[in-house]
Amino acid sequence: MANVELMQRLNYKGYIAQGGDWGSAISSWMAIFDEPNMRALHINLISGGPADPANPLEGLTQDELAYVEWKRDYDLHETAYQVIQGTPSPSHWLMV
Repeated sequence: MANVELMQRLNYKGYIAQGGDWGSAISSWMAIFDEPNMRALHINLISGGPADPANPLEGLTQDELAYVEWKRDYDLHETAYQVIQGTPSPSHWLMV
C-alpha cells in the first residue's frame, strides 16, 4: 500500500492516521498493514454489515429491534429533504 510505503520511506516509526469518506477506508487498511507503527486511528465513516445477510436482525435485543423499527419509521416519514437532495433535478436529465 502506497501510504504505508511512504511512511516507511520517511522512516516514521510511529504515526497516527485520520480519514473520512474514502480516507476512512485507506486509513483502516493502513492500520491493518502497518500495525506495529500506527499508534492511533481516527475515522469519520464506519462501514459494515450484518453477520448473516440472510437474516440481518438475528441476535438483536428487544431494545435494538425497537430502535430498528423507530429508525425505519423515521426514515420513511422524516427525511423528505434528504430524498429531495438525493434526487436529480429534471435539468440533470437534459444534460445526460
